[in-house]
This record gives sequence, structure tokens and C-alpha cells, in this order.
Amino acid sequence: MIYTGHVFKGADNNRIELEPSVFFQFFASDKRSSTDINFKFRQYNRYEDYYWIGFSYRFLNDQALEPLVIGPMAGFKRYNFYFGYSYQASLNQIGAYNSGTHVFTIGLDFLQGISNCSCTQSPVQY
Repeated sequence: MIYTGHVFKGADNNRIELEPSVFFQFFASDKRSSTDINFKFRQYNRYEDYYWIGFSYRFLNDQALEPLVIGPMAGFKRYNFYFGYSYQASLNQIGAYNSGTHVFTIGLDFLQGISNCSCTQSPVQY
């Protein structure tokens, strides 16, 4: 498995971010591989809360123009609470038996501020 992505910050005091990412999986059992291509748009407010929307496209690498799954994503962060929702619509043969999957994500930040690591610092520049 390999994952990579990058966050592009907007000019509006870094309150807008675009985040493309790619997730690659290789299956040793049958020598096949799949790739997920994702894109997120994130908008911060002045209190460091944000909302985001995105889209995901998954395919087998030997069938790149025949998606396995596509789906929208959306979520928000308010204070220390996170919520996300995604729907993955199955577009391959399994779609005859299962139209898709709903995914709900709930998160909570705790033990914040115990590190001076830059990854724990606010992304919003004042």
C-alpha cells in the first residue's frame, strides 16, 4: 500500500485548502492492484473550524476507465468535534446486489497542546 497527497493553501489567509491524494494497493495473491483518487476542498472560519467536501474514484489499474466505486464525501470540524459522511456507489458487477455503502465518521480531539510538534499547531495563520 502506498498513500500520497498534498495540501495546497489558498491566498485568503490560508483559509482555503485543496487536497488531492492517491492511495495505491497491490494484492500479492492475484498480482492485481487498485488505485483510489481523491480530492477534497476545505474552508476554515476564523475560529479554526472548517467544513470540507470531496469526491473519490476507485478503479483496478488494468481497468482504469471502468470505476469500481465513486462517491461524494463531506464533513466538518467544530471545536474539537469531527463529523464526516461518505457514500460509495458500487459500479461494478457487485452493484447488482449492493448499490453502495454509507460511511459515517465521528471524531474527538483530546490531549491537545501537550506537544510543540508543528503537526499539532493550528493551520490558520493570524
